[in-house]
Amino acid sequence: MKILCDHMLGSLARWLRFMGYDTAYPEPGPDRSLIERARAEDRILLTRDKELASRVPGSVQIRS
Repeated sequence: MKILCDHMLGSLARWLRFMGYDTAYPEPGPDRSLIERARAEDRILLTRDKELASRVPGSVQIRS
């Protein structure tokens, strides 16, 4: 399972890496670059942004 965490989920990204998951945590940038990277690398996007999650099929909105 390959995961891409947005810039609001740095702590979660660290924990996922610690647990052995292939987790990317890019520098803050435009949503478009996150979407393109998630699609290009076939990653599940984790985000707290409801609008961003709705734009990416297979993404997960974190609500905590």
